[in-house]
Amino acid sequence: MNLSFEKRKSRLVTGAGSGMGLSAAQAFAAEGAAVALVDINESAVRIATERLVAAGHKAIAIRCDVTK
Repeated sequence: MNLSFEKRKSRLVTGAGSGMGLSAAQAFAAEGAAVALVDINESAVRIATERLVAAGHKAIAIRCDVTK
């Protein structure tokens, strides 16, 4: 994926605890974006965020049910 973000760009990704949402969050982070990972599954989104941060990316975890 070639997204090439300037500094201070951020992305909010829903369903980021696994699957396509996680893949999107990882791709955004790899291209330099700060990423807010959002998922209803708190443990999954925290683990995903911890892995991104450990790899040197800027990321935060948010537990949220976007259907409400």
